[in-house]
Amino acid sequence: MMIKLRWLVILTFFVFSVVFVSSLCEEGQIDINTASETELQDITQIGPARAKEMLTLRPFSSVDDMIRITGIGENNINSIKSQNLACVDDENTEEEKEEVVNNETAPVEEIAIKETTPKNIELQPIELNTKAIKSENSEDLGKNNYTAYSLVGFGILIIALLALNKNSKKRNELA
Repeated sequence: MMIKLRWLVILTFFVFSVVFVSSLCEEGQIDINTASETELQDITQIGPARAKEMLTLRPFSSVDDMIRITGIGENNINSIKSQNLACVDDENTEEEKEEVVNNETAPVEEIAIKETTPKNIELQPIELNTKAIKSENSEDLGKNNYTAYSLVGFGILIIALLALNKNSKKRNELA
């Protein structure tokens, strides 16, 4: 019984460590939401001008979200992905990013609009229906579901261990 408990504890630790590691950038990769301007320039297709623009467009939800940068298209995104240097740390994108502008706090998106919008243009609200909204991360679902797969596997393992434990108790009662 002690051996089974020890293995259960070790397996639990392993499953949860895999879950937490999968959400972080790997060593040597550049988190595009926290990197400095000079670090961002190490990424292919990113020069000084694009690095400055990236700082104003943060946060990015994924590497694919870098398409918002002026002059970056699908081919550039594929080139950046093939370099495997740029990444997004999941923990940082979930928090709401704020900056101080004129002693007021405003979300980063509003700051970018204020800085790039000419004063003589009036901004109009955009109305969207739910059918027009497409998921930007549909390609990344397979890569980022390690957590879900780990939890399902862990649940199956627990059920199997409980079934084995129940069978061993029945054998002990019959003997």
